[in-house]
Amino acid sequence: MTSDDHDAAISAAIISMAHSLKLKVIAEGVETEEQLAMLCFLKCDQIQGHLFSKPMMAEHVIDVLNKESTMIKKFLKLGRGVKTTQRHNSSTELQPP
Repeated sequence: MTSDDHDAAISAAIISMAHSLKLKVIAEGVETEEQLAMLCFLKCDQIQGHLFSKPMMAEHVIDVLNKESTMIKKFLKLGRGVKTTQRHNSSTELQPP
């Protein structure tokens, strides 16, 4: 998505179309900070992927969610003030400031 203009255009169109239909968009498979920055720029509603957490056993999820996440801080910095809420399914929801 970040290295191909066509992929970025398709992502932007899908997010825009979903928002015009009052739908929320979840980007799956986010693995790099560059993808995260692009999705923040495109105003994607939620993201999930290995950048935030690798797959884990259910009993470990609560421990991970209860710990302070440096990724959220990076996310806020990249999103330039976009607020986030952590979900229990290892996705993160973006909220306007």
